[in-house]
Amino acid sequence: MSSRTVRSQFILRILLFALAILSDSRITLASPEKATWRREILLAANDTSFAALVYSWDWPGTYYESSDSVTFTLRRNTDGSVLLQQPLWNTVHQMDPTTNVWTSKRTSTASLELNEAFAKYGLTPVPPYAHPLIQWALDDRGLYFMSIDREDKSKILRVDVLSMKEILAGHPELASPEYTNPLRISGIYCIGETLCYYLVLSAGQPSDIPCYEIILSLKPDRVRKAEAELWKQLWPR
Repeated sequence: MSSRTVRSQFILRILLFALAILSDSRITLASPEKATWRREILLAANDTSFAALVYSWDWPGTYYESSDSVTFTLRRNTDGSVLLQQPLWNTVHQMDPTTNVWTSKRTSTASLELNEAFAKYGLTPVPPYAHPLIQWALDDRGLYFMSIDREDKSKILRVDVLSMKEILAGHPELASPEYTNPLRISGIYCIGETLCYYLVLSAGQPSDIPCYEIILSLKPDRVRKAEAELWKQLWPR
């Protein structure tokens, strides 16, 4: 069990203990703000689409109820639009404020066998991206390729790939003020033959609430153009 998981469970126990005391003492708590914890897990891909599991945990604005759900999605590489969205389950967690007892009710809507899904849609696992010279980076301007200049090691070479405006146009939820941590890259995957890149962008930390995460697929032609430009800077004629 990771330290983050232990910390999250410890915080949850403290919260539940505090709720029990406040319930017994007839002290009323103000309702918390609504919050969402959402992560996307890249499963596999092909030349035209990619599959992911979307895990979401929602707090509707009360200490006594939350829900979580898992959905299998198949999306286009070109723009991330949904080809298939298959809910797998939804669980509602509720606490009785008089007894402080939690109950959970899960509704399973479908089952998923990964090998069958991979074969049906022609998908293969996507390896993590690694390159000895070129790295992905993200700042207020957007996504870019970077590398250390071969001649001047103090110089950083940069080629922009996707502006922050374009990223937020497709995923405006990432700009919500509730996410106090800077938007960051938390995973990079690539199909080497076609240069199909999949970047996991996170608003907030996975150990925190709220947290929002999306998989961003990038058009191969755009990536090729940026990569070619960076190679020109690394090896000028």
